[in-house]
Amino acid sequence: MTKSEKVNWTNFQELNKVSKGRNIVLFGAGPIAEKTSKKISSSNVIAIADNAENLWGKKEMGVDIINPKELINLPNIFIVICTTSFYEVSEQLNGFGFSGNDSYCVSPILNDLRIIQDLENISSSMLFTSGSPKNSDLSYGGGI
Repeated sequence: MTKSEKVNWTNFQELNKVSKGRNIVLFGAGPIAEKTSKKISSSNVIAIADNAENLWGKKEMGVDIINPKELINLPNIFIVICTTSFYEVSEQLNGFGFSGNDSYCVSPILNDLRIIQDLENISSSMLFTSGSPKNSDLSYGGGI
């Protein structure tokens, strides 16, 4: 199982469906959160969680930026990861007891980045063979 298979990836249609009737918290302040909020029911965005302590207590898009530890106490939330550190944040949310299947997902805006990272992490071996037929002369012929 690859890292990306452990993280909940979706599209905006599914994201709006699964988060309907729930309070949304964006995880990660900045441009990805802003772009994501434009594609979801942003009236349901109640906060932005961020690991940067210097942002806690400030506002972005009219909502408070909070310490991620506060997520545990927020009722009926769905979390949308809006940071390029989506693997690390996913692990952090799992540690808080959230489940990627029903509690959080990664912003669909980050799907292309995920694909690039998965491609960069592919590791394999390649064998080349010649297409020449076998020959009694050992310096000539097919093989590896």
